[in-house]
Amino acid sequence: MPFKHMTDRRQIEALRDPAVVQKYGGDIKDGLYEWETTFLNSSGFFGSPGKRLLSLGCGGGREALPLAQMGFDVTAIDACAALIAKAREAAQSGKVRVNFLTATVPPLSAELGAFSHIMATYNFLSYIYELEEMKRLLRQVKERMARNGKFFFTFHDRTSRARSLDGCGIVKEVPQLPGVNCATIKARFFRRDELFPLIEGAGLRVVDSRRIGELVRDASRPVKWGTSTVLCLASHQQ
Repeated sequence: MPFKHMTDRRQIEALRDPAVVQKYGGDIKDGLYEWETTFLNSSGFFGSPGKRLLSLGCGGGREALPLAQMGFDVTAIDACAALIAKAREAAQSGKVRVNFLTATVPPLSAELGAFSHIMATYNFLSYIYELEEMKRLLRQVKERMARNGKFFFTFHDRTSRARSLDGCGIVKEVPQLPGVNCATIKARFFRRDELFPLIEGAGLRVVDSRRIGELVRDASRPVKWGTSTVLCLASHQQ
């Protein structure tokens, strides 16, 4: 198995809650959201060479499936076996080939090989709330990323959630889901000037970053991820 269990066990169990599975397993049919497609096209993510893609915290495969249909060779991982089961079922039903793996991260083993494209969406980085573990993950993302590769990630902007944070930017409760004990789920909200130095410290550089609100054409439509989410693209430092 190319992964070891490094993440807080209580955090993992909370994110495997049936209500969480229902939420993130029920959006498979949504595919890529409009603002994701807009950002990935305009930032150059889709235009970079190579077709091997790694999706971290893939949930039920909402992004992995359409990306595989676009021609990417997708490996997608999530800590929740129930979500991976839903994703595999959807892939089989749609006759889409994706290598879905159930595992916690980090670390990312060299056995996985190199990827031209790496994604960590659903604000995945916010849930790796221990800074040393975050740094470890980012270093390993850099190691698994091909020389001309791209890293697409999203995070919660700390500036818009200041009232709910402690002094370290950690919010101990995520938005309430029916039946979920949110007290066991932690997330770290960053400002750009807090997160981007961590990215740079791992040997990467952020080449584009925009809030969802800058990408949504119809301001009257509800935004699933919330307007505090920032979409980013990083590459190797030159």
